[in-house]
Amino acid sequence: MYLPGNGIFVVKGEMSVLMTAMKRGTRWSSHSYQEDDDGLVKGLQELKEVLNAVDDLSLVEPNTFLTPFLNVIRSEETTGPITSLALSAVNKFLNYGIIDPSYHSLPQTVHSIADAVTHTRFVGTDQSSDGVVLMRILQVLHTLTLAPEGANITNESLCEIMLTCFRICFETRHFNELLRRTAENYLKDMVQLVFMRLPQFSEDLRAVAIKQLKMSSSAIDQTRTRRKSKNAKKKEKLESEDTQSVSKPQSIKVSHTSGNIVDIQGTIAQSIPQTPDSEDATSCILSNSKEVTPQSNIDITVTKDSSVVGEDCKDDAQQESTNLEIKSSETPVEEIVLPDTIVKNEEQPSENPQSEITQEYVNQRGIRFTPQMQEEVTLIPYGLASVRELFRFLISLCNPLDKQNTEVEIHLGLTLLTVAFEVGADSIGKYNTLLLLVKDDLCRNLLSLLNTERLSIFAADLQVSFLMFESLRTHLKYQMECYLNKLMSIIVSDSAKITYEHKEMALDSLLQLWRIPGFVSELYINYDCDMYCTNLYEELTKLLAKNAFSATTGVYHTHLLSLDALLSVVQGIEKNCFNLKNDSIATVEKPSRVKITQAIPPREELAARKAIKKWLPQGTEYFNQKPKKGIQFFQEHGVLKHELDPNEVAHFLRENPGLSKAMIGEYISNRNNLHILEAFVKTFDFTEVRIDEALRAFLETFRLPGEAPTISLILEHFAEYWHKSNGEPFADVDSAFTLAYAIIMLNVDQHNENAKKQTIPMTAAAFKKNLKGVNGGNDFDEDMLDEIYTTIKNDEIVMPAEQTGLIRDNYLWKLLLRKGQSKDGTYVHVGLGTCDRELFQLIYGPFVAALSFVYEKSDDQVVYKKVMRGFESCANIAANLNMTKNLDMLVLSICKFTLFYNQQRQNNLVVQFGANVRAQMALKTVLSLVHQHGSNIREGWKNALDLILALYANGLLSKTYVESEDFIESSGKITLVYEEAPTLPKQDSGLLSSLYSYMVSSENLSKVPSPEEQQYIEIAKECIKDCNLDQLITDSKFLHEESLAEFVKALIDLSRGPDVQKNLGYNYNENVTVFFLELLIKIVIQNKDRVMTIWQGVRDHIYTLVMNASFFDYQFLLERSVIGLLRIAIRLMRNEEMSPIVLQSLRMLLLLKSSTLCRISRQISYGLYELLKTSAQNIHTDTDWTIIFTLLECVGAGAQPPKPIAEEIPQVDQGKFF
Repeated sequence: MYLPGNGIFVVKGEMSVLMTAMKRGTRWSSHSYQEDDDGLVKGLQELKEVLNAVDDLSLVEPNTFLTPFLNVIRSEETTGPITSLALSAVNKFLNYGIIDPSYHSLPQTVHSIADAVTHTRFVGTDQSSDGVVLMRILQVLHTLTLAPEGANITNESLCEIMLTCFRICFETRHFNELLRRTAENYLKDMVQLVFMRLPQFSEDLRAVAIKQLKMSSSAIDQTRTRRKSKNAKKKEKLESEDTQSVSKPQSIKVSHTSGNIVDIQGTIAQSIPQTPDSEDATSCILSNSKEVTPQSNIDITVTKDSSVVGEDCKDDAQQESTNLEIKSSETPVEEIVLPDTIVKNEEQPSENPQSEITQEYVNQRGIRFTPQMQEEVTLIPYGLASVRELFRFLISLCNPLDKQNTEVEIHLGLTLLTVAFEVGADSIGKYNTLLLLVKDDLCRNLLSLLNTERLSIFAADLQVSFLMFESLRTHLKYQMECYLNKLMSIIVSDSAKITYEHKEMALDSLLQLWRIPGFVSELYINYDCDMYCTNLYEELTKLLAKNAFSATTGVYHTHLLSLDALLSVVQGIEKNCFNLKNDSIATVEKPSRVKITQAIPPREELAARKAIKKWLPQGTEYFNQKPKKGIQFFQEHGVLKHELDPNEVAHFLRENPGLSKAMIGEYISNRNNLHILEAFVKTFDFTEVRIDEALRAFLETFRLPGEAPTISLILEHFAEYWHKSNGEPFADVDSAFTLAYAIIMLNVDQHNENAKKQTIPMTAAAFKKNLKGVNGGNDFDEDMLDEIYTTIKNDEIVMPAEQTGLIRDNYLWKLLLRKGQSKDGTYVHVGLGTCDRELFQLIYGPFVAALSFVYEKSDDQVVYKKVMRGFESCANIAANLNMTKNLDMLVLSICKFTLFYNQQRQNNLVVQFGANVRAQMALKTVLSLVHQHGSNIREGWKNALDLILALYANGLLSKTYVESEDFIESSGKITLVYEEAPTLPKQDSGLLSSLYSYMVSSENLSKVPSPEEQQYIEIAKECIKDCNLDQLITDSKFLHEESLAEFVKALIDLSRGPDVQKNLGYNYNENVTVFFLELLIKIVIQNKDRVMTIWQGVRDHIYTLVMNASFFDYQFLLERSVIGLLRIAIRLMRNEEMSPIVLQSLRMLLLLKSSTLCRISRQISYGLYELLKTSAQNIHTDTDWTIIFTLLECVGAGAQPPKPIAEEIPQVDQGKFF
């Protein structure tokens, strides 16, 4: 943005406004000019003279025109409105870009602005007016941080800026809501910027010239009342000058000088530690605290160490008016190491730091830096150090165990962490210093916050957790396991503290995770196939499916969320299958943000692990009852080798978390297992570990038996291995054993309640006296013994796994972190499509059950569509993975919702179907799946044909199904009509029963559908039409041979012949048999080009039907069977190669009696006529012609069938004559 004179008129205008306001105030009356002729006004006047001498602001150094404004901001003699004008001026300079970035003094200029604004002082008036000034402060800090010049802010200045905003956010009693919300929003913007710049920073691990920076969460403290006079403050300052080693936090209070002084200051207390290279390194500790008086006037003060480099030096008068306070925090604060922010010129050391600072920096009179002084001081822009400290501070705010953290602070910490992860999640994982914080403190705080009852904190915690695990799960294998187990416990909890909203949000968070591409595959490989991890994928799948089942008749949002989570997995697998199937034309996927692991275990290895893992729970239970029995069980089932390997057993005892610590101790202390004890001890790394710490780590893994000989046996092996691992520091192994045993006894003496009652606990002197001369005749090192005694006295050696509360939690967390650092903590990232078959096999059953339940209970059509989409996805996957049994089960599951399953004819069934949207959608879906995936259906054909039969019984099928070819009818077709099978007559039928039956039948016949019912009937017919059932016949020629064979087999089973005489009243429905026979013939004709694959079964079936229908007097079935055979023959004989085979099948007609042949002679005659008319040219042998003429002779002239043939096959069921 171009400004006239590069903004010189803007500066003059702001200066003029500020001077006018200052002269109007009572502080700047005429008599005061003589008193303060070298004060703030004079600085502005000098600046005016400088600006009048130039016409372009670029000729003036930024520090020159900024210093007078910054002095006003720092001065405690100005009122709030004047300070506000100065702040507005600085804010405008930053917004307008007036500060020339090309000046070499830009870092110092930015540092001066940050220092002045974070140390603002002014005379307060009332709460609202003071709030305006505080708002201006926030605006300047926000603008400075986000402006291009803000990249030159130092680490310390950035921390001070952040802490100033935090104090305003957390002060709820004296700052209004608008001010606090503004500070919160500005913090979000600044955190966003800082973490967006994270990739630009390097991780400097230099050990020389380091600086320690500290932001203390305890700095945001509760307010307290304090009033002091100016003289009291001077006295406190003098008393505090000798206390340089104490961190001096900020406090908020009111000073009564010439009014209430509102003072915002930061502190940087420094000490100079010694480095190995004897170079000076500055230790910079930043901390804050809040103190507020009951009045509305607020004073934020700090103590400044005079040795700080980079701070503006105050004159004596201002130093005397500074309110100093030394406050020690009760909560210990971490310190971190970072690169030096301020580099000193070592060639000119100064013994008087105060004098050096006075020479190097701008004083209150506005004197700017000289070039020589600027060369001596270099301000380094902020980097990873301040980001790390800010990150640590935000994490500390989220610690629910810290009682100083209020819910407001925790929520703000989570909100800012959300911003940090949203913009810098991937970058955070690239810095070890940040990653260590994530692995330990952040994960533990987030897991602890899952217990909160506050929904806003719970929701924010879930969001941070999702962002963290989405990007950094590579480094957080066991942390994520704890997180997902915790979510599962929340979802299934019956506790009154966990509300429906908690469960809903937990499910939604889980759904977000499951939608991450490849996430469920990673769960399966990293956890389900890990010997000692929870089966997360399997357990979550079962949990979600179970949660989809409602305890009542309604379907709630939690059930739909569970269903969505399962659906996301299935649809992901479906997408992978589609991409794999269309690999040649698939679009290139976007590159993944995570690197795919190269060494992914092969599928066979994963399957072997999974097979072995299923025996772990049972074997662990056996071990915890009787160790020897458990080990044998593990050997029998492949968990351990059949030949006992001590090293393998030792590692197993350490790695299996389910084993009882007491039983481990009993097992390794058994004298028959000394080789295992020796191997167990060697699984530890005791190199350069003091003996008591080594013993503590050793005894954490098992419970030490109570018998003295057993304890001695274990300690002997321990002492020998420790002594050797540390280069034999004692005279001999016995000395190490004696000391180890003494440590055990000291632990009992100091912490056993029974021992304390009997004797006074041992002193350090007594402990050392007991060990005199036992180190091979000499004494142990006294300093070492003192350290051991102090450690044992303050920290009991316990079995943490058997403790409760914080001791147990700390131990388990330490164990988790340690395990995460081992090779078992490696997290495998896999590409899309890995283990899809295994994933689908595990999820299929629960998912289909959940879909069926929700579909049955819901009344929402949107839910219907979602469920049907889930069924379709399952079908697509099963078809792609050739999982025919799953597809058959799916067809059956959907058929049950169509109203036609196992129902042939019922009153008003068509009307019910037309009124039932659920049934219509199910019918469309199942028939669509049959059309689309018929080649993968096996047993499912029976269910599909059962639906078709029900449609036929209710008159809903098209002509394709109910019309069949006929040789006799003039139209060439007959229509199949469904009729109920005749039932056996009742023996006690009388006049009344006959009359009742007649009345009921007359009522059913005379019933006419109402207009509404007629509408539903039309809807049903339209639905059947949309199902396109005709396609089932025409598309059968595209079925795979195995599927076609199953289809034909199902039709044969459904068109079975009679086995009892018709006149006996047997419940046999001839119409159904004929219907499926006609459908079978249509299918055979459609597949005439490959009929040989099914011909044998079809031919035998027709033969059985012909013979049985003839024998048991089913004339209609006989006619349709013979016509069907001839229709097939007519179609197949057009293929010359098939002609002999088909003609041989016609010989079965010669097996019929002449009377029977006479009844069907017309059908046979017309059929043979059509056959000869179309295919006579394909009959070449005398045998074939003989069959034709013999048939014609029998049906035309009434001749008897040839006796040799009749004698050869005297039995009705003979079918192997071809």
